[in-house]
Amino acid sequence: MTKTVIIALLMYIATGVKSQTNNQLSSVLDSLSVSSIPQLNQNVDISFSNITIQELVRTLGNTAGLNITMDQGINYSVNANFNNVKARDVLDYLCSNYKLTLKVHGNIIHIQPVPNNEKRLFVEMTEDSLLSYDIYKITGEAFFSHFTEKTGCNFVLSPEVPGFNINGYAKKIRFNEALLQLAATNKLDIREMTPQLFSVSPANTKNPGETPNVQSGKKEKKFNLGYTNGLITAEINDVPLEDILKELALQSGYSVYMLSSLEAKTSINARDTDLSGFLNALFYGSENTYRMDGNILFTGARKLSDIKSFELIKLNNRRVDSLIAIIPQQVKQELIIKEFNEQNSIMVWGDADQIFYFRKSIEKIDIVVPVILIDVIIVDAGKNFEIETGLELGLDAEAEPTSGKINPGLDYTMNAGSVNNFLGRVGLANLGKVSPNFYVKLKAMETDGILEIRSTPQLATLNGHSATMSIGQTEYYKEELSNIWGTQNPQLQTQSQYKPVEAKLGISIKPIVAGNGQVTLNIDVEQSDFTERIEETAPPGLESRKFSSMIRVKNQEMILLGGLEESLNSSNRSGWPFLSRIPVLNWVFASKSERKNKSHLNIFIRPTVIY
Repeated sequence: MTKTVIIALLMYIATGVKSQTNNQLSSVLDSLSVSSIPQLNQNVDISFSNITIQELVRTLGNTAGLNITMDQGINYSVNANFNNVKARDVLDYLCSNYKLTLKVHGNIIHIQPVPNNEKRLFVEMTEDSLLSYDIYKITGEAFFSHFTEKTGCNFVLSPEVPGFNINGYAKKIRFNEALLQLAATNKLDIREMTPQLFSVSPANTKNPGETPNVQSGKKEKKFNLGYTNGLITAEINDVPLEDILKELALQSGYSVYMLSSLEAKTSINARDTDLSGFLNALFYGSENTYRMDGNILFTGARKLSDIKSFELIKLNNRRVDSLIAIIPQQVKQELIIKEFNEQNSIMVWGDADQIFYFRKSIEKIDIVVPVILIDVIIVDAGKNFEIETGLELGLDAEAEPTSGKINPGLDYTMNAGSVNNFLGRVGLANLGKVSPNFYVKLKAMETDGILEIRSTPQLATLNGHSATMSIGQTEYYKEELSNIWGTQNPQLQTQSQYKPVEAKLGISIKPIVAGNGQVTLNIDVEQSDFTERIEETAPPGLESRKFSSMIRVKNQEMILLGGLEESLNSSNRSGWPFLSRIPVLNWVFASKSERKNKSHLNIFIRPTVIY
């Protein structure tokens, strides 16, 4: 009955502590929403299925306008369906259900796991005197007291040891090896005084290369290798690989299986290196390699198929189908590499150390490819001027009716009857009897015009790729092909085809972004227009202008290209010799026409680099 009451009381206390923590988080969020981060009161609608919590938090930040980051180690898959919910309630829900907490820096919120304050103390000795233990954040006094009960050995602690935090994990290892691992992991010096009595004191940090000999109490000079919090520090000079791996297994708790003998020796210096980096450096250039499978380390000769490793390397910024081809062959040798387009990943099979260096090479080139937004302004301006004057008299093949216009401009044709009527009305002698085909044509016209065509397309492309644009018109002309078939009774067969002719405005721009942010542009521009056909079924005439250019500009700098100018000046005069050059008389005895056409093509280009 007493035991039941105690368990119920502990459960009540644990529930109360959790509730108090949740209430504290809610209070902090309420305070922040009122004071420094009002966006926490923003209502959001979020609905996802089976996405990572990183994506959910990123979507929440974008929707509510929050500056929010998350610890990279948090990678849960969640289902979310929040409708018209305040952003602070979403954060409160996530932290409560996934053991998360918040840190606030100004108006920046950082989400991280709740610190693990759980303490563990487990020691067990089997019948064949093998030890297993799991210790986390246990004081030295409590641990060695419990260790004495389980092993029957006594320990004399120096004054500093009872306050130490003891950590360690091992499974079924010999007693002396357990003491060596505990000493190395917790920086202790454990010496055997008698077979059942040991002294424990802090390790001498001035001599980290000396490994304590637990059985004799003496120190034997070997090589320096330390494993602390997943990082390895080592000073090794011409030591067999087997000895190094045994020491590593002893200090780290990893199980090592040697699939073949490792007779080679090596030298290495490393400081605060993770296990993967240490192993890659250890086996680099040798005939042996390794493979990790959880907490088990397999080692052996490279020729063994059982020692090969497999890894899926995901790309974050580049396309996998465009990346494999540019990797040097020296990096890919002795590896089997396959593209996995659905995951934008690379599957690699081979030796673990070679896969490690291949992955490092991929990480160096898997960087963000900039997007270049190109603003183009095309201005095609034209101006034309034309004047025609003159008096024309003559005989036509048949009588022409009186017709034409008087305003704007004068372009009027009169037949014989109209001329005599006009002369009679103004009191002048008429022409008398003239041919009915006689005509008089008066012309005095002036034309002046301005034409401006402007287009503003926007193009976008990846760095090093071309962006093209084409705006055009297609016309067709008829082409006939006649064939004569047969000899005795020849027959004429005619085939007709309509073939296209295109006039267009085409622009092709290839940008290349340099390391200093400047942009090199390869520009090709072509503009063509239709002209009149020489006859109805003939192809239309084509007038084209084109240019190519390569320039370098700064980001968001506007440039002007083109200035292609077309100018046409013509002047025609016809009339009586000599009389057509006398002023005033040339109005009667001459006709003239002048024409001036001028056009400009200008192109403005501005690139903007987006990362």
